[in-house]
Amino acid sequence: MWVIISEIYPPAIKGLAMSFSTAVSWICTFLTIYTAPVIRSGLGDTALFGLYAFFSIVAFLFVKKYIPETKGKSLEQIQKELKL
Repeated sequence: MWVIISEIYPPAIKGLAMSFSTAVSWICTFLTIYTAPVIRSGLGDTALFGLYAFFSIVAFLFVKKYIPETKGKSLEQIQKELKL
């Protein structure tokens, strides 16, 4: 995540956009840590890891489909591909 957010935002909004992305990351981390004991005690380990595996697969598919490859590309090329 840290590599992606540092490469895809244009300089004009990079600071604000990276701050927002970091806040969303921390919120998701908090929700994961907070819900783990609740799900584990209520549904068991299998449900806990099954649920988190499901979200991991969804995230992987999202990244494969929507996040562009940035290796060897300039910021201008990335922006053009994203139509920014």
